[in-house]
Amino acid sequence: MSNDDELEQLRQQSTSGGGNRIDADAAKQNSAVDDLVDALERIDEGDSSATLSFWGKSEAAAVDVLMTDDERRTAMLEAFAEELGAEVDVDDASQSDLLKLAIRYAIADVDPELVDDLREARRERAMAKADEGL
Repeated sequence: MSNDDELEQLRQQSTSGGGNRIDADAAKQNSAVDDLVDALERIDEGDSSATLSFWGKSEAAAVDVLMTDDERRTAMLEAFAEELGAEVDVDDASQSDLLKLAIRYAIADVDPELVDDLREARRERAMAKADEGL
């Protein structure tokens, strides 16, 4: 294989859909942000629920213990707040607050890009709502 053939092969491997990988990654991120903005809009308009629920005996037992054990709950809330850079009033935190932080923490641990995309989507949705109010 000649150098020209090798260069052409590398070019082919580095392109996706006519663009380079950086362009493809940016398009993928924009698509994720757009999808999140759409989901936030559906929730705001009442077309999707902002309520989450699931069934799980073990998880329910763990949350029950956390909600009755002040020391453990405080330690967990403080750890979530520190890791996520969130402000949390640990003395006034509800079960819902604890679960939201736990879910955010798990998502951030597994897919930090999704957290960044969600932040961007929330900014875009807030700006769109402000523009609607003008």
